[in-house]
Amino acid sequence: MLHSHNFESSDGHELASTGDGAHLSVALLVDSEIVRYGTEWRKDRRAAILKFAPEIERRFEADTQVTRSRELRLTFIFGIGFYLATSVTDFIIVPDIGMTGIFIRALNVPLLLVPILFGSKLSVRFLEMIVAFVAIVAISALATIAAISSAPLAPFAFVTATLALIYANSTFPLRFKYAVACSAACCGTILEAYKAALNGRDRVKRAPPSGRFSTLRRPL
Repeated sequence: MLHSHNFESSDGHELASTGDGAHLSVALLVDSEIVRYGTEWRKDRRAAILKFAPEIERRFEADTQVTRSRELRLTFIFGIGFYLATSVTDFIIVPDIGMTGIFIRALNVPLLLVPILFGSKLSVRFLEMIVAFVAIVAISALATIAAISSAPLAPFAFVTATLALIYANSTFPLRFKYAVACSAACCGTILEAYKAALNGRDRVKRAPPSGRFSTLRRPL
């Protein structure tokens, strides 16, 4: 019995030592990377300091991929709820397009379901790429809905697209490069849609009046 107890204690001590050694090696690896970044940056101010060593990247992927995948899918589900809930404001902000806004959103629903249905079977890196792409498509759809409307409150619909982008940037745990690419693409799409909407309104204002009463003159 005593021998067994000693064996268990010895085994537990070994496991603890192994765990401590692993943490120590990671800490030393991170410290060496910090020193390397500082040294390279002092020598060359254009040196890439936002790139970790392959070993750190590998360990980060192994330690956090399950948690990050679960968090990404959960926040994406809430994002879908926000995306579909924006259709309620169409009847107030863009009433002139009728059911077109809902139809545009419905076209993207199959694409929105891909990260949820297949996210657990994909690697985290590939899942992040899909989520970034889907976010770009969804936000572009919201900007398109705002652009095709000529209602007086239609410019406020661009705020909805902007809020969707803010939500994606603040809640989706994407890698830095994917987050930057998503933000740049969405901002570009929103700006282009807004300019197209302004040009369309200007053309409507400059168009000559038409109709059966357009040729009537006011009495002098």
